[in-house]
Amino acid sequence: MKHFGSRLSTWTAYAATLLAATLVGTAQAKEGSATVRAIRGTADYSTGGGTWQKLSVGKVLGMGATIRTAADSEVDLFLKDNGPVVRVTPETTLGLDTLLFEETGDETVITTKLDLKNGRILGNVKKLAAASKYEVQIPSGVVGIRGTDYDISADGVVRVISGLAVVFYTENGVANQAQVSEGMAFNAQNKQVTQIPQQVITQLQQVIQQLQNIVLQLQGPVVVNLQPQTTVPTSTTGE
Repeated sequence: MKHFGSRLSTWTAYAATLLAATLVGTAQAKEGSATVRAIRGTADYSTGGGTWQKLSVGKVLGMGATIRTAADSEVDLFLKDNGPVVRVTPETTLGLDTLLFEETGDETVITTKLDLKNGRILGNVKKLAAASKYEVQIPSGVVGIRGTDYDISADGVVRVISGLAVVFYTENGVANQAQVSEGMAFNAQNKQVTQIPQQVITQLQQVIQQLQNIVLQLQGPVVVNLQPQTTVPTSTTGE
């Protein structure tokens, strides 16, 4: 796999287009939310940069909320149309920057923007309408996702279990993008796209399936302090 470069103006144009689309959509779209469906260990949250409070199962978080997990702790989120599911892994800080959706007849157009400040998240994104956007901000750039099972770390490792993702980043003042297809991983440290070993893919598939089972199949909030789930591979190299 190769990564593709373009001039800084390309990145600027992309950002401007994204901002314009968001502003237009905001006027018509409804605000979504993220419901806490399971917690293992402890976590807290803040709203609009306010005081940190203990997070509990069943809590509904809106745009502008930030989640922070402790060591050996996880939080499973149900984002409805804006997801549907995200797992926040131990020692992770995740901002719910934008959760918008709009019914346009036969389909739902969403705008989801998550800010992964540190740590790691895994999730499943259902097939999106052409005008929809699902993005994860990381310190080194932005990850655009479409119909994907993903594993994203704030240190710039993006793994795609199924579907497709595109990583936008700048290097030496030049805008670049790396396309990450199914079974591949991008590493922001060396800017390489490599194949994920099958054993790791299988492990990640199991984790995503468990996440979906918990969030989508159980009715109502699930109990706190669930038993540990399948161990998530911790490699930061994509291998």
